[in-house]
Amino acid sequence: MWQSILTGDDVLQQRVTLALSEIFVVNSENCISVKTKPLFMAHFMDLLQKHAFGNFYDLLFDVTLSVPLGDMLGILGNLKGNAQGRRPDENFAR
Repeated sequence: MWQSILTGDDVLQQRVTLALSEIFVVNSENCISVKTKPLFMAHFMDLLQKHAFGNFYDLLFDVTLSVPLGDMLGILGNLKGNAQGRRPDENFAR
């Protein structure tokens, strides 16, 4: 990423992507495995770069449905509440 920021032709897009990565933060410490950590972060940075000059709604929609955010917030495998007292994880709402 830093190499493309310093030497790439699309410097503005790379800087906007870097700024978006400071706003939309995901924690990669809780990744499914150590092998998937770089893939999670690369996918997330590609997603931010794709929407660097796009619509904010589309960016927010894709970030919401991204695997790194779902993994970080516990959305992955989250179950609905029921009458027996099971409560859903509401990290995303917070």
